[in-house]
Amino acid sequence: MSYNWCLHSFRYDKYVDALAEQRQRIVDAVLDEVNESDGYAATEVQRYIVVGREIIASGFSYDGLDATDTKVMDRFVFDSFHTLGDSIDFAPLSSEFLSPYVTSDLPSHLFKKHFFSRSRPIPEADREYFLLPFFTHLGRRLGQDMPSDCEYVALEPAEVVAIEKELVKFLGTDEGRSLDQSSDNNLSRDFLEPVRSALEAGCALHAQVS
Repeated sequence: MSYNWCLHSFRYDKYVDALAEQRQRIVDAVLDEVNESDGYAATEVQRYIVVGREIIASGFSYDGLDATDTKVMDRFVFDSFHTLGDSIDFAPLSSEFLSPYVTSDLPSHLFKKHFFSRSRPIPEADREYFLLPFFTHLGRRLGQDMPSDCEYVALEPAEVVAIEKELVKFLGTDEGRSLDQSSDNNLSRDFLEPVRSALEAGCALHAQVS
């Protein structure tokens, strides 16, 4: 089974409204899948129920969640785009898929790690790229500013404008040209073109690894 980034466009304003108005629908869809699967222990199912109740009562937020419940919230948010697809004009941008092995070589928000050293974040004032690192590090959680391994990214329209500029800038460097030409995925075709399609449509950009 492949493990790749899939890119979609969606209407950001509709998604924000749906997160407020269709929480029950999202929670029910995930809980139905969890309950129908044999892959969850009883304690895991209970965590989904508890987090689902919190979502219905208070909305989608990662604040105060421990590591286990953070992963549960990831699942609810990850699935929300598909559950709400008809409500948010969710549409694929490309038939090609983008390998995370390729995006792992995009600019990072961390200094390059040296042997026996811990990775350190690049100070915000010194960063050249703010959005590409979300793809380098496999995601950004809803409402957060730092990359994470949640396996999804949602960019509002203004951020789509910004990431298009970051991609153009990176692809204009020696490192970017080399990565574009040496990988099975062509970043210009499989990343920049879908981003520009979302940009031209005035849409937000959704990406997930699956």
